[in-house]
Amino acid sequence: MDGTPASPEQVAQAQAIGRRQQAQAQAADLMPLLEAMGNPWLSPEERAVLHRLYEQQVQSAEARRNPRWE
Repeated sequence: MDGTPASPEQVAQAQAIGRRQQAQAQAADLMPLLEAMGNPWLSPEERAVLHRLYEQQVQSAEARRNPRWE
């Protein structure tokens, strides 16, 4: 780094990389739940709990990605 300001293109590229890395990390966080939901031996109650946990994780990720300024 030589101290010169980043060009708008460089800023856009860095932001895109950051968003892609964040999306990959969030997907990795959901994988254990998705794998568990695929277990054919789960009872309907267990499946419902896992589904609710999955929904909460997705909603949390969306809230972080799209904060509302109220």
